[in-house]
Amino acid sequence: MKKKALKAYKKFLSQDTIKWNKTSTKVKLSKCEFLLVYLDNNSVPELIVSSGSNNLASAGGEVLYTYKNGKVKYVDYAKYGFYYYKKKGVYYKYYDGGQFYYYTFSKGKSKYVLNVINESVNSRDWEGDGKRTYAYYKITNSSTGAGKYILESEYKAYFKKLVGSKKAKEPKLHKNTAKNRKKYIK
Repeated sequence: MKKKALKAYKKFLSQDTIKWNKTSTKVKLSKCEFLLVYLDNNSVPELIVSSGSNNLASAGGEVLYTYKNGKVKYVDYAKYGFYYYKKKGVYYKYYDGGQFYYYTFSKGKSKYVLNVINESVNSRDWEGDGKRTYAYYKITNSSTGAGKYILESEYKAYFKKLVGSKKAKEPKLHKNTAKNRKKYIK
């Protein structure tokens, strides 16, 4: 299955343009960057594609793809990029204002599970001491984003259960050229 996925990713990245983030905006893949990452604990990698030098406001960020049922499938979008925990099935997206959205990833699907908000960035310095204050929100319904606020200790225990002692990796992207596809997609 890995060989089929790699072949499909090479073909996907060889296209002239793709629709970006489920929009009608098209980006030139020759201006994009990519990286294979191992999110879940199997031998088939996922593909992150960055908009690179496509200078369109609606085409910023990165898109996560997976190989499923013989096709390259869209999984998720992140305006400011993905960070992942190799082979732990967990990734997060960072957004303006100090928000971190955590997802689990399994069998080609992602599930929103946790939100960490830097409250001091959002002008809510609850203690009044100017230090960073975080709010922890555990998601109970991934499709609606409904959940409940939890204590920092609950967050730490839940997070340790998800990733153990692994540290997040920031993708080191490669320009989408034929030479780089040959070099890095293997």
